[in-house]
Amino acid sequence: MPRSATSRSCWRRPEAGATVHILRYDPRSPFTIPHGWFSAPERITLGTLRGPRAAEWAAARAAAKACVLRLLRRPLEADAVVIMQDPSGVPWAAVGRERIPLSLAHSDGVAAAAAHRRLRVGVDVEPTQPLPPEVSRYFLSSDDANALEGWSDRPTASLAAWTLKEAALKATGRALSVPPRTVRIRSMGQDGRTALSMAGVELGAACWRDDEAVVAVACAGVSELPALRISRGGT
Repeated sequence: MPRSATSRSCWRRPEAGATVHILRYDPRSPFTIPHGWFSAPERITLGTLRGPRAAEWAAARAAAKACVLRLLRRPLEADAVVIMQDPSGVPWAAVGRERIPLSLAHSDGVAAAAAHRRLRVGVDVEPTQPLPPEVSRYFLSSDDANALEGWSDRPTASLAAWTLKEAALKATGRALSVPPRTVRIRSMGQDGRTALSMAGVELGAACWRDDEAVVAVACAGVSELPALRISRGGT
C-alpha cells in the first residue's frame, strides 16, 4: 500500500484522538537515552539487559513516553510518565493520578507506541516482507482475504492482516492468548482504515506502510478509529 495521507496527517473523528509514535533505532548498538527521560528504576532495569534486548526495551519505552507526552500536550518531564503493566501484562501509562491506555511494539529496528486517554488501544509493527502461505493459512480466513482487497500492495496483504489482528488482540487485552483467527477483518478502505470485530467487540483500526515497515493501530469498543496523530523519529 503506498504511503497515504493517513500516515502523515490527522483523521477528524468525534471521539478524542489517539497518538502514535514511531521510532527507528539500531538493535546492534546501545540506545542513546536523552537526559531525564528514564527514571532511576527504569535505568536499573535497563542495566540488567544486554545486546538487542536492551536496545528493544529502551526504544519501545522511549517511544511510549514520547507518545504519551504528545497525547497530553502539556509541559511535563518524561520521567514523570511511568510505564506499568496490569496483572495480565497489559501496559498502561501513569501520569500523576491519570491512567492512560497504552500499547508498545518493536521489530527489527522499529519501535512503535500508541495511546488514548479513554479507549483501550493496540499497536503492532512488522518489517515489510511477504508471509509464507502456510503461515497465512494459520490466521487468515477467506472472508478476511476478501476484505483485504483495499490493500493495494498485494504481496504484503497477509502481513497487513497479521499486524491488524495483533493490534486488535492487544487492544482487547488478549495479546496472543487466543488464536488470531478470532479477529475478523470486516472491511478495509483504500486509505487503510479497517473495521474489525472479535467475540462481539467492535474495533476501529488502520494499517499503513511506513518506510520499510507495516504499522497497525486498533481501538476497542468503537466502529471507526478516532483521530490519529502520528509522529516519528527520536524523542
